[in-house]
Amino acid sequence: MVFDKIAQDEVKGIPPTLPLWMSPIQVRIIPISKDYIEYATKIATMLLSHGIRIDIDDRDESLGKKIRDAGIEWIPYVIVIGEREVKTNTINVRIRRNGVQKTFTLDEFIKILEEELNGYPKIESTLPLN
Repeated sequence: MVFDKIAQDEVKGIPPTLPLWMSPIQVRIIPISKDYIEYATKIATMLLSHGIRIDIDDRDESLGKKIRDAGIEWIPYVIVIGEREVKTNTINVRIRRNGVQKTFTLDEFIKILEEELNGYPKIESTLPLN
């Protein structure tokens, strides 16, 4: 049923996406440079404390390649961290299912994730953070 829905959505032009609770990685954090890894780790720690499965893409690749790779891996939410996010204490989130990119406070984003995961099992990630 899940994959039937994904196939139907893809025909409608909606990017294929697993339900958030089924995604092995629910959120990927991409710091635009090594300068922002500390802030990315702070965000990751907060999300992990709420049972969100996340990873940090700190590879020496271009930002575009990291974002493309997240798309290929069907990551539902991608957070891009740069100077503006650190200065304003916010996060820039790309939402796969609708292609929207929005800025949130971390508390706002956690509330959205918890509402989407409400009633579904929370299973800890067995994958490394980086």
